[in-house]
Amino acid sequence: MAPSRSSRSSPNHARRFRHQCQAYIDHEVAYHQAVIDAVTTQLLPATQNAELKALEVKVAPNFQAHLAAAKQIQQEVASK
Repeated sequence: MAPSRSSRSSPNHARRFRHQCQAYIDHEVAYHQAVIDAVTTQLLPATQNAELKALEVKVAPNFQAHLAAAKQIQQEVASK
C-alpha cells in the first residue's frame, strides 16, 4: 500500500529526500572526478593511436563541464 499523502509531505520525508539528493549528487561528483582522473593519469598517457587520443582530448572539456555542474548542484543541495 502506498504511503498516504500526509506521510509523503512530512518533515521526515523531506529530510530523507534531501539526504537522498545529497548522496546522489555526492556520488555524481566523485564519479565524474574519478573519470577525469583516470582519463588524465591512465588513459591519455597510454593511448598510442593519434585519432583516439585526439578524441579523448576533445571530449575532456565535456567531463569538466559535467563535473562543474554537479559541484554547483552539490552546493545548492547542501545549502538547503
